Amino acid sequence: MTNSAARKSLSASQRLSTLDGVASPGFGTMIGAGWYEALRQIGEDVLRIHEHVKSIVTSAREQSVGLNEINTSISQMDQVTQTKAVSHRLAIDAANLMRLVMQFKTGEGMSARQTPREGPAASHSRQSPARSLIGKIAVAFNGGTAAKVIASPVGDNWEEF
Repeated sequence: MTNSAARKSLSASQRLSTLDGVASPGFGTMIGAGWYEALRQIGEDVLRIHEHVKSIVTSAREQSVGLNEINTSISQMDQVTQTKAVSHRLAIDAANLMRLVMQFKTGEGMSARQTPREGPAASHSRQSPARSLIGKIAVAFNGGTAAKVIASPVGDNWEEF
């Protein structure tokens, strides 16, 4: 292979020598000027391509930043949506709980049977924890209007045993 390449190179060089001897003295200068112009044009094209690639890279970076911002926004919207869904479900559960608790009749027109208690005779009245919880839930979801009615009914003397 090396001999073949060397023979081809020698052959090409001999042909150029023959052409140089046959052609006019300005022929070599003309060929050199043509090569110079071609190389100059290639250089300009390479610079132009470099500018295009540079602008593509800049655009890709800007798009990447934009996509990251969109992704962040979507994540935040998803979190807000999930929070609202949980809040809505909690409100429904609280309303259902209030509806269930309201079905119980406590002390309205009924007299409770007193059973004797063991221990000290000092007893103190206090509000039912369930009614207190309902009052707190009602305040949270209804702005406190229903809580006043539910939290302190007339004659509520619930005692802990």
